[in-house]
Amino acid sequence: MAVSEGNRPRGREDLLYQEVTDGGVLFDPDGEKVYVLNASAAFVWNCCDGAHSSEEMLDELAASLGPGAPDRTTLRADIDKAIEHFRRNGLLADA
Repeated sequence: MAVSEGNRPRGREDLLYQEVTDGGVLFDPDGEKVYVLNASAAFVWNCCDGAHSSEEMLDELAASLGPGAPDRTTLRADIDKAIEHFRRNGLLADA
């Protein structure tokens, strides 16, 4: 399911997040679950602040990866997949 451009996802405030060498780790104290995020998923998580639209995430991710970045269609699919994963696992705050 594609994320709508106007959607501005926000992570739950009770989750604990730690940057690691190649990504990040999320801990859900309620569900007592740990989620290991690769670098692109960690980037998306950090943008799930309620202020970034998926289009803004796409622009920032493409800019951070520079000229060797995958095409925008691939990056959009990665962003949509990460947000859907966060949503499916209850890691996003209710809108």
